Amino acid sequence: MCKWIYLVGLFALWSFVLAVPSGPVGTVPVSPPMTTSLDGGGGDLPPFESMADTTANIYIYVTLRQPEGPYASGIEIESTYCAAGFEFVQIKALQPLAFRDTAEVQFYMLYRTQWAPFTWGDLNILTSYDDSMWIIDPIEDWFTHVDPDPPYRWYTYGSTRDEFGDTVWNREDIWGTGYGTKGVCDPNVNWYYVSVAVDSTPMPVKFSPEPSSPVGEVDQWLYQGDNIVSYPVDILVRRVDSLAMVMDTIDGIPGAEEIYKWNASSQNWTRVAYIFFGSWNGTTPVAPGDVFRVIKTDPDSVLWQTHTPGYVPYDADITNHSLSTGGLPMGDNYIMMPYQEYNMLLSTNSSMYGIDYVRAKDMLGDISTATEIYRWNSSTQNWTRIAYYFFGAPNGNTRVLPGLPYRVIVNGNCTWPPE
Repeated sequence: MCKWIYLVGLFALWSFVLAVPSGPVGTVPVSPPMTTSLDGGGGDLPPFESMADTTANIYIYVTLRQPEGPYASGIEIESTYCAAGFEFVQIKALQPLAFRDTAEVQFYMLYRTQWAPFTWGDLNILTSYDDSMWIIDPIEDWFTHVDPDPPYRWYTYGSTRDEFGDTVWNREDIWGTGYGTKGVCDPNVNWYYVSVAVDSTPMPVKFSPEPSSPVGEVDQWLYQGDNIVSYPVDILVRRVDSLAMVMDTIDGIPGAEEIYKWNASSQNWTRVAYIFFGSWNGTTPVAPGDVFRVIKTDPDSVLWQTHTPGYVPYDADITNHSLSTGGLPMGDNYIMMPYQEYNMLLSTNSSMYGIDYVRAKDMLGDISTATEIYRWNSSTQNWTRIAYYFFGAPNGNTRVLPGLPYRVIVNGNCTWPPE
């Protein structure tokens, strides 16, 4: 009996020895390879099942963000006034403060730039987020022309005026226009506006996630003879005869007698509006982004302003994306400089070259099949070449401006900006 007990004990001891893994004394047994869990759980295993079964440590990273402020109110341009020494742009809020929750929104802020800012990134292309370079001081007391409220705050329940009494653009002629950078109703200096809503209580101050959609006022001269003009901002005109009536008589001066539109596929001008027995004829649809040739016979020049309500079109909504040769080796195209593409070029120039404008060669290099760019001079009635290729590189430092028309020569069909 003792022999059997001895044999059983010996067998149990031998089984225990076989069960212990080999290795140095004190070494932790090697575990199976850990399944990767951050790339989908390591193969076909469901990621979270894999993480639960085999991952030893899980790290969670949390990014803290300042709360976004109240959304911005849309704005419109109501009118402009051009008397020397007393120029203004009158702007109204589509949702005045009276219709906002005062616990959420304490005031608006109004920004003025020479490009159309669609986002905070656009607004801050040439400055930082907290720089007040573009913030203007809206005038709410139209009789004294003094804002009784703290500066740069728009408390109005209706409209406000930008009377250009601030120092926002009291700078050198950085745009190379030969004119100062203050004032309105100047075809060389066009203005664009956005607003934001501000929640200042409690701190920190919170701004709108994005500014309002931009509005703008764009001015173009009409001279005796041919004029190449754009339809730069939305003034709620949808037919060419209606557009012609807007240009028909300006300040008592005849502004247009005929209107033509370029057909890039056939490479010729098509008359789309004319006066017949004293009335304008023409049913062609028009939209912001279109470019026209306007014939004017009256010798007195006149300023054609587009600003009410002044909605700035998105690049995706303008009509001149398709550039064509019309089946020829080289083709003419008459296009408006699009706003968002301008912002992209302006941002590139600011960050890479330290300049705060867009050159004609930047525009030329951005259009894949373009070979030359021209600008029409209505006062001299001729084209000026402002960009071309020289030894394989775009050349031409003339400033180009958003919303204005240009003639682009292409050697192949292309889409610009890309849709």
